[in-house]
Amino acid sequence: MFTEIWQQIKEWVSDFLARELLPETIALIVFVLLGLLAGWILRRVLKRGERRLQEGPALRYASWLGQIVALGLAVARPLAIWITGNVTINLFAKAGWPHGVLDYVVPFFGLWLLYRTLAAAIDLWLKPEQKRLWRNQILRPTMIVLVLMHVVGLLDSILAYQVTFTKDVSVPVGAILGGLLALYIFVLLGNWVRGLLRDVVLPRMDVDPSVIPIVATFSGYVVIMVGALVGLMVAGVDLTAVAVILGGLSVGIGFGMQELINNFVSGFILLFERSLTPGDIIETAGASGVVKDIRLRTTHIRTFDNLELIVPNGQLLSGTLINYSGKEAPRRKRIHIAIGASYNDNPHEVMEALLTTAKGYPGVLDEPEPQVFLTEFGDNSINYELRAWVTDANMMVGVASMLRLAIWDTFATHQFEMPFPQRDVHLIVPAEPAKPETAVAPPASDFEEMQPVATNPPEGLDDVA
Repeated sequence: MFTEIWQQIKEWVSDFLARELLPETIALIVFVLLGLLAGWILRRVLKRGERRLQEGPALRYASWLGQIVALGLAVARPLAIWITGNVTINLFAKAGWPHGVLDYVVPFFGLWLLYRTLAAAIDLWLKPEQKRLWRNQILRPTMIVLVLMHVVGLLDSILAYQVTFTKDVSVPVGAILGGLLALYIFVLLGNWVRGLLRDVVLPRMDVDPSVIPIVATFSGYVVIMVGALVGLMVAGVDLTAVAVILGGLSVGIGFGMQELINNFVSGFILLFERSLTPGDIIETAGASGVVKDIRLRTTHIRTFDNLELIVPNGQLLSGTLINYSGKEAPRRKRIHIAIGASYNDNPHEVMEALLTTAKGYPGVLDEPEPQVFLTEFGDNSINYELRAWVTDANMMVGVASMLRLAIWDTFATHQFEMPFPQRDVHLIVPAEPAKPETAVAPPASDFEEMQPVATNPPEGLDDVA
């Protein structure tokens, strides 16, 4: 292997001294200079955009714009040089000029581009304690190995190795990596398109807020689906063969991924029906909170304890769900407050005092007006229920709490009693057990009468003894 490399180097040197590689060498220098110039221009444009983003309010609503700019600044130079080099190789190939040196040098810039892209992704999406591990102990050694493999010529052999999936589908390793890279780029692009439509484009077009997440979500997934097709095409996979394979695996996939497919279908139904929208206050699975995001597989809910609840869409669609702020229902909600008063307090006066407390209270609507009902003659109290309407579901807990405090003050003012459950405990002391009667000896006369009467033994008994 090293002998072959040394032989190629000698041939290149001899060809260069013979001026046969002079046009290719000049083209190599020119494409590097053009690439550097293009990278410099691209970085200046991105720097100007970064300053505008930092000065304006866009980053507060669309943080992904800053990620795009940061990624662009990281890959501007190697991307420009790599594109310029490949364009030069294609031009030389069409003109029939030799381009062996370009074929050998351009992949180094491709590896540089790969390194800068992965390093930028690590900086953007990993936690600070993970960055050093992935960059210093994983990424850099891997890139050094790839560079050395390209120097000795092993990288091309590995990339050209054919991976056989079926009898009719065989794909080189390089094509697989290219397809995965294309898919990853389209995944990022889909997320950015989704954020752009959700945060910038659709709000400026005065689109209904409940429609914005639907359009943005589907647009993002359409871009990802296109990326999957592009990735397969880049990998050189025949789409007809893929369709046949997926058709054969559809039955097994249907049984094995039944729950996953159910969640995806439920996600489509939730998005199309618009029964849930981000910002709705819901209660499901024993928890309540605000809907933050509706995705195809799961729905993200931020509870009132600031916890993120991830609920599968199939569970939302099949179970019971309470939407306190649905679009079809009015925003106003009714609260129920149970109160108990003593039997010594006149029920008419208690009900009138409760109504007076609720009417005009901050947060309580005058129309529909509050109502008070006597619900039960309980064991320890007469039970009442106050029903009042509030303007928004977000105010239910707060208004109910403050209204209970106001009722406490009202009871104190009118000297009403709030009884609590009481129990009377009666202690029963058991009686002392009766003493047993003592036996009385019978009279002597009786005793004598009870003595056994001696009888004469039968005849002959003495003889036997």
